[in-house]
Amino acid sequence: MALPAADFTFGTMLRAGLANGDWEMTTGIAPGDTTQPKADAFPSGFAQSYYSDGGWQYFEIGYNGTSGFIRLYDTATLISSSRFITTSYASAAPPAANATWTLNTYLSAASGNPAKPYSEVTLNALALGTGLSVIAPLSGTFFNANATGDGPAGRADIGPVIFQSNNAQGAWVLSGQVRFLGLLAYTPNGASRAQLQFGLTASASEVPEPGTWALCLTALLATCIRYSWRRPPRARAAE
Repeated sequence: MALPAADFTFGTMLRAGLANGDWEMTTGIAPGDTTQPKADAFPSGFAQSYYSDGGWQYFEIGYNGTSGFIRLYDTATLISSSRFITTSYASAAPPAANATWTLNTYLSAASGNPAKPYSEVTLNALALGTGLSVIAPLSGTFFNANATGDGPAGRADIGPVIFQSNNAQGAWVLSGQVRFLGLLAYTPNGASRAQLQFGLTASASEVPEPGTWALCLTALLATCIRYSWRRPPRARAAE
């Protein structure tokens, strides 16, 4: 009998980075996994060379049957001329197509510098793709984390979102728009590197079929019956 496929977890991150000389995107075993390939937003040849300050950009995060991935597009919506950058993380043992996926997302905005202007990272129009059996849906479509000066850091936690995929190879996608505002590239003392982050962790867990549960319960019941039948009678207490 074939062994069940292993569970699989991947994490992906977009962050402020720098307009020149630093990374903005990575995908690996957890958000911000720098042991995996990193990417700049955006390399030469794209409609822009970095995030637009406060402008929306379309993104997709998902699983294609072998790898978890993120794609960041150089347009606010998905159109025929859109181009994207991407990073991905492959599973050595892909989960079963009917695995249950759990997504946990966070946004964070750092503070601590009195001269730091208002900055934010925001998600909009979040949506799960088609072909999913949703167990715990998105709690909303718009989320924001912001900070100013040396005030409190901002954070938003989103999830868990739980579902099973009915698509080929268990594929799924989460899409939406992301924007970064108050970036150093456009504003003195603005946000850079890890001071603005959008991270997501996706974990797949195997789910036994109903027939498997029935077999487990039957085996447990049979074990209990055998133990009860073989157990010697209890000795009478001495009088």
